[in-house]
Amino acid sequence: MDLQSLVREKPGVVSKLQKLEVGDISQDQAIEYADSMQLDLMTDDNNAIIIMDGRDLDMFVNLINEDYITSEITGKRYVIKSKKALDEPEGEPPRG
Repeated sequence: MDLQSLVREKPGVVSKLQKLEVGDISQDQAIEYADSMQLDLMTDDNNAIIIMDGRDLDMFVNLINEDYITSEITGKRYVIKSKKALDEPEGEPPRG
């Protein structure tokens, strides 16, 4: 099965891909991010990312869409389904 066929079977992936900013995350950054999140992202000897099935495709798209998060409070890892960017904070922290 080729990548186009995999993508065609996953409308959610198509939607995410259409919204991505191309070039925000490099291949090396995606691989490092996967390693830090302890995900099973496969690479070959040349560090090319291998996508064998729909699960691999989902993982790759979630990586480049920054859908994996580690809580700074508990250290737990999450896949987030929806996110809203926060504005940059202004001034001093409320309890600072």
